[in-house]
Amino acid sequence: MKVLLEPFDDRMQDWLFYISACTAVVLAALYLSGIDFSDFLPGCYIYGRYHIYCPGCGGTRAVRSLLGGDFVQSFLYHPFVPYAAVVYILFLCSNVLYRLRAVKKRFLLRPVYLLAAVAIIIGQCAVKNLLILL
Repeated sequence: MKVLLEPFDDRMQDWLFYISACTAVVLAALYLSGIDFSDFLPGCYIYGRYHIYCPGCGGTRAVRSLLGGDFVQSFLYHPFVPYAAVVYILFLCSNVLYRLRAVKKRFLLRPVYLLAAVAIIIGQCAVKNLLILL
């Protein structure tokens, strides 16, 4: 259990920061382009074929709601999306401020955050599919 609470080493934190920063630039460019990429995404194969929700069902709608400022609806569509956004923003902003020497401590990613993400994804899938049965 202690291993899950220990932060990743500095080298890994740096790599994750660089990847996060590049991702932020790409996401901002895509968002500012005004193109709605969700129109180009296919429907869910698993739902279409078996009429059950897959672990990712609701993710696109959750992202659209989050970008539109509707945090509650985003959470209801897929709770992983707002969770990931909060962790991502905390990590990215604190690491930018740390590198600018504006703060002395930074938010460090830990394996437990990934475990929580997996639990959220599995939990939302299970709940949605159980609601179908009721």
